[in-house]
Amino acid sequence: MSSGHIICIKTRPYLKDFFVNRYGQKEPIKATTTNKLFTFLIRYLTPKPRKWKPCIPGRDILLIELPFNDELNIRCHNYIQPRHYPVITSYIYGLFYAQFMEYMNQKVIHDQWQVKYAIINFIDINNISFEGNYDSLKRIYYRYRFPESDKIKENNKNILTTFHAQSAHIRHQFSRHNETF
Repeated sequence: MSSGHIICIKTRPYLKDFFVNRYGQKEPIKATTTNKLFTFLIRYLTPKPRKWKPCIPGRDILLIELPFNDELNIRCHNYIQPRHYPVITSYIYGLFYAQFMEYMNQKVIHDQWQVKYAIINFIDINNISFEGNYDSLKRIYYRYRFPESDKIKENNKNILTTFHAQSAHIRHQFSRHNETF
């Protein structure tokens, strides 16, 4: 049962769109014990400060409605301090990342889709706005697929030449093996 108390969390726009679609089609999304969002948020809930102002909805502000709870008085503890936003955003990002990578691996690796069309389809399925989010999702996927790509630059190409130089003395062992195939 919802309490009517709404908290706000500053997060990335694609995370906001993803969770609004996942936990309800409109904002504020409902945090419950069944979707485990409330059980995670409960440790960060504190009383409101004296000069508290209500949340202003925005593109990067996720609104969450809290339920009544027997263990915690939601009428009193219904505020999350901004210093906790990075931890909460990290948790939300982890939930999103698992869903996104599972979907992308299924479509790209197993179903042989192109990365571009798989990302666009994921955006459509989850009602994520296309503007600015396509590039973010593309970077996330390529960072997952090629984690060392940022580290390998022109300066690090000598690793490959060192490998070839060190493996030259054992190549003759494999030359006869290649002829049989």
